[in-house]
Amino acid sequence: MTSFTKKLDKIILILASIILLCATSMLIFAVFYRYVVIDFLGIYLEEFVIANTIYEFFTIYFDTLSATTDEIPGYLLVWLSFLGAYLAERENLHIKFDLLVDSLPTKLKNLFQMIPTIMSIIFFALLFYFSIKMIDIDGSTYIETIDIYQGVFMMIFPIASFILIIALSINIYKEYKCIS
Repeated sequence: MTSFTKKLDKIILILASIILLCATSMLIFAVFYRYVVIDFLGIYLEEFVIANTIYEFFTIYFDTLSATTDEIPGYLLVWLSFLGAYLAERENLHIKFDLLVDSLPTKLKNLFQMIPTIMSIIFFALLFYFSIKMIDIDGSTYIETIDIYQGVFMMIFPIASFILIIALSINIYKEYKCIS
């Protein structure tokens, strides 16, 4: 199980890094397109032929991409948040209020620490089930700015639910080992 979780953690970390890189690149492009191409080339240098040519090139070939630079990074942020939640759960880095629980004896403390984990597993199991239903109902519609199915971005909900159930189950197993 340890080698599986290490591989899964590495895959999730690489995927989160790629998503962050894509979202950041799209936002940098949006700023460049808005302030350099549209404002500087399109407004201030419109009388120069080379500036006008560059402006027309960008507006013909990259106008659709510039329209998606608000929407797609927002969806990618959701992916990044859920993947980060998994990585934080694997390292037990989520914020917890455990002042009262820490004052309990060790075996009782471990038992009380398992309760929120079990409740989280139930929550993510429900999220897994209902997110699949949601994708089935609404996943085949397109996002507003480009012909990409909403289901592509909605897939993070069942994926994250599944991997978070794995992470939480590993935490329960670790807590159970401490109790016995």
